Amino acid sequence: MAENSKIERMHGDGWQMMETAPLDRSAVIVSVPDQHRTGWIVGEAFFDPESQDWFWAGTGPNDYYGGPISEMNHWLPELWRPMPIPAEPPSALPQEGVRDD
Repeated sequence: MAENSKIERMHGDGWQMMETAPLDRSAVIVSVPDQHRTGWIVGEAFFDPESQDWFWAGTGPNDYYGGPISEMNHWLPELWRPMPIPAEPPSALPQEGVRDD
């Protein structure tokens, strides 16, 4: 019963189980337990189909200083959610103090 309510809370907040995550290098937000499983490390990541592993954004399989999330953070991601829809570019927003004439 407690596990079901945990899953319902996660889904209500947009988090999904990793089994449903895209495995095509799409950028997503993942949640990885910290070393002692007392909190979460949250950030942008992607799954690399060639190495069959998850990487933080800006790193990858050939990154000398990086590595898979599981090696860098002790655990695999447990939850994921889609990236948010980006804001309008600044050029599309009204400019304060700028006249349109």
